[in-house]
Amino acid sequence: MRIEHNEHNEYQPSEDRFFWRYMSIDKFLDLIINKRIFLSRFDKFKDPLEGATQVQIQDAAFHLPIPKTPEGINKNIPYEERVRITKERNLKIAEIRNDLEESQKYAAGVCLFKSENYESQAMWDLYADQNGVALKISEKNIHDLMLNKSNYSIIPERLIYGKVHYWKYHSQEPYLTMSELKSRYFRKNQSFDFEKEFRYVASFDEPLNFPGIFISIEEAITSFDFVTHPSMPAHVFKNLEVLHKQYAAGSKFQESKAYTKDKFY
Repeated sequence: MRIEHNEHNEYQPSEDRFFWRYMSIDKFLDLIINKRIFLSRFDKFKDPLEGATQVQIQDAAFHLPIPKTPEGINKNIPYEERVRITKERNLKIAEIRNDLEESQKYAAGVCLFKSENYESQAMWDLYADQNGVALKISEKNIHDLMLNKSNYSIIPERLIYGKVHYWKYHSQEPYLTMSELKSRYFRKNQSFDFEKEFRYVASFDEPLNFPGIFISIEEAITSFDFVTHPSMPAHVFKNLEVLHKQYAAGSKFQESKAYTKDKFY
């Protein structure tokens, strides 16, 4: 397994800086019961352009604004020409989609969010409902875990890690400053720049025939801290606390310290 940083500068993980991973209740239970972290294949991410190449993004940006049907195009243009334009548009979008979905199967990633020692309400709202749980872990602990190839259910050819860069998708800048292999898995639309995301990406020479791969956390789970959603109902917290003691003894499980409206009443 070749290990690479997605930029040229040296990365020094710290025990005193933390990443957060916000999870639904089912993902939390899978983590503590099966002692594993899931890396999703890139075609399973919500953003359809995750892992897209420069050409794929630029082709999509050019063709997507064109209407799907002739009726959506200016009526002053002859109907036959409108049919031709929309047919070319739909064929090109299908080609981009099929090529992208195929290429996304060659990598799987885990997304972490950097907010030091405190939670992010925006991340709670985006990635978990009121029954959700967040994993808090130091940079060094997660780094040591991810770089140990014996932890992987399927050992990748490459592990690439680093922070996500946020770009306007039509911009040329990311392609001029980063290699395609490293940049394609570490860029998102600029509208997500509040996330401060950091990723570990497992890259393969052959497509994965599974929705993703797993990292074993059997030995590392005692270094984990779990924080529950600020609005988690008391009975849900008590039930999860029991399950946590049963399956993840040694790690911390605590209520959120964030203020929510229900705490004032």
